[in-house]
Amino acid sequence: MNYLKCILILILIHNTAFAQDNSINEISEATEAITEMERVYEETLNTKLGIKTCRAVLEQVPKYSKTYFEAMLTLGEWHLTNRDTKAIKNLLLTLKADIEISNSDKDNKTAWIYYLYLNSRYNSEITYNAEKAAIQGVSAFYMAKGKPNVLRRITPQAAISLADLAQYKTAEDIIKIYEVSEKLNRKNDVATCRYLLRLGHIYNKTENWEKSKRLLEEALSLITHKAEQYPFLYENCLISLAKSISNGTKNSVKALEVLDRLPKDENRSYKYWAEYSNQTYYENNPDDAIILVQKALNKIVPSLSSDNIMDNPSDSAYYMDYKLGSRLLYSKAMILWSKAWEIANTGDKTEAETLFKKSIETANTGIRMYNRLTDEMTGFGIAELLANEEIHTLMGAKIHAAYGLYKTTESKANFNQLFQYMEQRRSLSILQQTVKSPIPEDLLPKFETYFNDIEQYEIIFSIGIERSFQKLMEAAELTFEYETFFKKLKQQTDKVRLTPDDFKYISVDELQQSLDDKTVFIQYSVARHHIYSISITKDSCQAMLVYDGEEMFENKIYPFIDMIRHPLLIQDKKRTTFIENSHYFYNLLIQPFEAVMQGKTRFVISPERELLFLPYETLLKSNADKPFHELDFLVKSFEINYRYSATLHQQIQDRPAIKNYSILAFAPVFENGEGTSKNDRSVKAFTSDKYSSTDKKKFVYLPHSKREIEMIQHLIGDKGESTILIANEATKNNLQQKITDNTYQFVHLATHSMVNFDDPRVSAIACYQVNNSENLYLSSEIIKENIQADLVVLSSCESGLGRIIEGEGIIGLNRSFITAGARNVLFSLWKIDDKGCTELMISFYENYLKTENYTTALRQAKLKMLEDEIMANPRYWAAFVLIGE
Repeated sequence: MNYLKCILILILIHNTAFAQDNSINEISEATEAITEMERVYEETLNTKLGIKTCRAVLEQVPKYSKTYFEAMLTLGEWHLTNRDTKAIKNLLLTLKADIEISNSDKDNKTAWIYYLYLNSRYNSEITYNAEKAAIQGVSAFYMAKGKPNVLRRITPQAAISLADLAQYKTAEDIIKIYEVSEKLNRKNDVATCRYLLRLGHIYNKTENWEKSKRLLEEALSLITHKAEQYPFLYENCLISLAKSISNGTKNSVKALEVLDRLPKDENRSYKYWAEYSNQTYYENNPDDAIILVQKALNKIVPSLSSDNIMDNPSDSAYYMDYKLGSRLLYSKAMILWSKAWEIANTGDKTEAETLFKKSIETANTGIRMYNRLTDEMTGFGIAELLANEEIHTLMGAKIHAAYGLYKTTESKANFNQLFQYMEQRRSLSILQQTVKSPIPEDLLPKFETYFNDIEQYEIIFSIGIERSFQKLMEAAELTFEYETFFKKLKQQTDKVRLTPDDFKYISVDELQQSLDDKTVFIQYSVARHHIYSISITKDSCQAMLVYDGEEMFENKIYPFIDMIRHPLLIQDKKRTTFIENSHYFYNLLIQPFEAVMQGKTRFVISPERELLFLPYETLLKSNADKPFHELDFLVKSFEINYRYSATLHQQIQDRPAIKNYSILAFAPVFENGEGTSKNDRSVKAFTSDKYSSTDKKKFVYLPHSKREIEMIQHLIGDKGESTILIANEATKNNLQQKITDNTYQFVHLATHSMVNFDDPRVSAIACYQVNNSENLYLSSEIIKENIQADLVVLSSCESGLGRIIEGEGIIGLNRSFITAGARNVLFSLWKIDDKGCTELMISFYENYLKTENYTTALRQAKLKMLEDEIMANPRYWAAFVLIGE
């Protein structure tokens, strides 16, 4: 619809006098007005014209009528498109008040749908609270069933909000409903283009890049010849297609070719400049990219108007889009870092030092900006984790620059700074969970109640049970109730969420004092295409760049990890390939530190990201092709254990040690499939886990777990008190009660682990089900327990797996027990043979009784398996690793 037609509609609305009873003609005119108003929004993306049209409608129609609420909905959409935070907040307050005094039940229900939908978009696009957005968006979607015209407007947001939480399958199921509901509305090329643009955006969100690209190319084919008539729509199609190409193929040249179809003039949107500058940055063209990034920052931060690349937004600056702003600041920090390296290599150390420091300052600007934003996410666990990922990305830029600064200056102070940044990045989320909350004591119980209640609803949705209209509405209402409480909370305290600067991190000197003469501490930090590593001994420290490849490191390490786990690793050809790859990773990760390894017998390794999946014990110094039992695995020369971070380890080891041989042992066994109902939620949550459940939806029988528990009990004998839960006594209720009522040296859990890679809170250990009781002990429940145990042994498959969070590593069951209070955790990295697991566990306890040391006991158990020609295959012995002692 062109501008002239909009003016005619505005005149029509203005000249129409609405009586209280509304004549047929007046209703018809109002319907036409609202239809055209919606088309302005759907087709033109012209915010000024759209807002003007909506306000004209609102001035003329009766308050609380259907047309009134539809005009409020469209006006809210315009404010969101315009990113007018104040306007959308005021509109939501007005809309809620209007709904509460509206007399029409029919209009009232539709208005509530609009209110939920606009709140969902606000939380998705402005505050980035993905959890709140999903609850509100999906609630609106369920309310709109049976209302096709309403459904087509709001369905995309429900799908987007779920995709933001990585609930891709459910999001795509909702998209299919949208595709059906929107068919009748595609009356011309422009409407179809707008529909395809929205659909392409959603598939981009669900990481279905190829489908997104195909839809967006079709959208462009419909609008290109009308680009001058619909410039905003054309621009958004190009931006979305460029993102799709970049995300799907990593081909920034092709993405730039798409963006170059628009002239690079000052009238382009901030989204265009942000995407154009990022794609230029990906092309490793720092001189052009830094100018474009600064231009994009000027667009996205209204108060910033400087072409000087050394200028950053103030800490109080408003951003049109905070997430894009943080990514621009990351790009700028990385460009400054790369320019500094280039200059450092030419010999001008002073200028390089200045740029490295400016890179760190730029990243810190982004971190402080995002810290302001994340206050609004307090009380929503996954939203906070996702926010921390943005912060961790910026911390990665700091690590790049800090390493460059250290190498340029060789200063011990700069080495200490690099170590501190590494510690900050890997400790943030878990320290936020274990350090005392800043929330006032009198409000903390109420806050925890809200947090737990919201989380319970989210878990219901994640698992896919009880996704009823009633449950959804309860959850949506709870989010609004919490908002009222949160306002009160903010009035009483300036700080509701701990930030990276609120924690004390261990220093290099403190770490050195804690190490003995035989130990070397090695910490790795994975940042984009680089792996930085530092080694610290009692009397030395050094930092190295151990990987700087074109290829993302994850593309190299995952095939190797899959190889170790593979059942056919025993084959000669596969063994030879394993040896070559293991030797490669030894040279990459261990060989640079051979000089400091001299005279040492123990490695303490603090890995990050994909490196957390790697059992370093399997690395080979030699690539000589020999049978497994003759290979020089690293475990033959060194004791090895792992830490999430040195700071966290120090905090954990301050917990009281328990050395009285007491044990809580747990084994549901699941003989003949007993202890699992086919209708329980474990089946609904983990139906794809073929190793844990059979075709009959029963947990797989674990015959050796009973023997494992009985042998461990026999070994410990009367040295300490034993609490044994086997078969039908191994229920969730019994485990929860026993694990929290007493202290133990050992908590030994021999059962199935259930891993949810999308939502780590839903990962669980399997319990015996009695009378339809709960049979999943969820990670979200474990983390809230007070578990006083010296060692938790997760004698189960994949108990160390979970979702990788940038900087934080793997969020899963093992971390839940650490957060809950355990001093040490022994867990597995892949699915293992029940019998082999039992043999290793029995050997571990036998050795501990002789050595009184967990690390030594685990190593000796592995060495025993390495003596056996069959069990020496690393698939059998390398899965278990120890975090802690």
